[in-house]
Amino acid sequence: MRSMHRLVAFACGLVLIAACGNPHLAGGKLHFDQQRFEQAEENFQMAVDSQPENGEAYMFLAMAKGELGKHTEAAANFKTALEFAPRLEQNITDNRDHYFGELFNSALAFNEKAEEFAESEDEANAKENYMSAIDELQKAMIYKPESPEAHRNMGVTYFKVGEVEKAMATFEKLESFSSDEDTKALLHTVYSGQGNDAFQKALNAREEENPDESVKHLDTALTLYTKAMALNPEDIDTAQNRAAVAWELADADESRKAELLAEARKGYESVLEVEPDNTEVIYNLSLLTQAAGDLEAALDYSSKLVDSDPKNGRYHINRGRIHGSLEDNKAMFGDLLIGQALDSGQELDPAQARTFAEAHGPRSQQLDRYREFGDPDEIRKFVDTGGSAYEVWFYWERGKSYAFQGGKEIHVTSFAPVPAGSGE
Repeated sequence: MRSMHRLVAFACGLVLIAACGNPHLAGGKLHFDQQRFEQAEENFQMAVDSQPENGEAYMFLAMAKGELGKHTEAAANFKTALEFAPRLEQNITDNRDHYFGELFNSALAFNEKAEEFAESEDEANAKENYMSAIDELQKAMIYKPESPEAHRNMGVTYFKVGEVEKAMATFEKLESFSSDEDTKALLHTVYSGQGNDAFQKALNAREEENPDESVKHLDTALTLYTKAMALNPEDIDTAQNRAAVAWELADADESRKAELLAEARKGYESVLEVEPDNTEVIYNLSLLTQAAGDLEAALDYSSKLVDSDPKNGRYHINRGRIHGSLEDNKAMFGDLLIGQALDSGQELDPAQARTFAEAHGPRSQQLDRYREFGDPDEIRKFVDTGGSAYEVWFYWERGKSYAFQGGKEIHVTSFAPVPAGSGE
């Protein structure tokens, strides 16, 4: 996730109340007003020692410790203050929120500096300020351990400094106490976005011939996509990406190959339930099911591809290879021939079809087809590596193609009819 949710500044001042009946409390208040916080802390501690159940004294002691940066002790004293003086709940809450807000806003400042350094490509200073922001957020959460704002920003900042595991742990904690729709939407965006980043890093590592690094990023992407899908099962883009990652991992991890291929297939099939005409997914499923050994399913998917776009030579070639795996050599030959003719064959003038057919004699099967159907919509001539020449006649609107060699019909293929004018 490239951009971070902006921290929102907290505006909350200290709330002071009159301190009566305890000279140490009154003396501490005087020191506090004069910003002599160490002396104030000392006096408030004596006030607590002399009156162990005085909630006001604990509140003031917490405030002094907050000013001195003793945040853990301050938070504990605010808690004790509330136990002994529930009547002061609003004052205690406001004062606690003041220290939370100061630290939160400090984190905002560090993040803004980090963004400026990042924009100028000063990675060292950017990271230093991001880490300072995290430190301030951690202190802030001492006062409000279940602050959604702090967890959201700390998690994203961890991502920015490459601490993926800490970021994940932060967001998992956020999920444990915040389940509103805004939180779900944010977490889904974070997980899917970081999943995309990890996937790209994996692909880059593979190009750089670093397989271990690639697998590490793929594992991270799979985890992140899984988290995103749990929050929004209807996100078909993430489902498709997760399937792709599982497939990549299957190729890299033989021990988990069957399990990961099954996960990838399930993911792609879930996309098809929403987008039944998604040819990219259908193509991937044709390859994936072939890799998993389910050749009948692979053939079914490849046939759907051919019907979706009969003019795409790659789809015919793909189906031809699957026919080969099924040891149907005749069908394999036909699909490969048609696919190669479409991909690299020479285009001939369909108006010359009769001339081409008559060249093989009055009794040729090619001429019979011409008499039956007339001029084809398209003719492709293909010469294989052995020098054998073939003509393939395409009747797109009829949903038929006929392959000839020397006037003899050697293969007929059927596909979904292509309306006139489509695919031009």
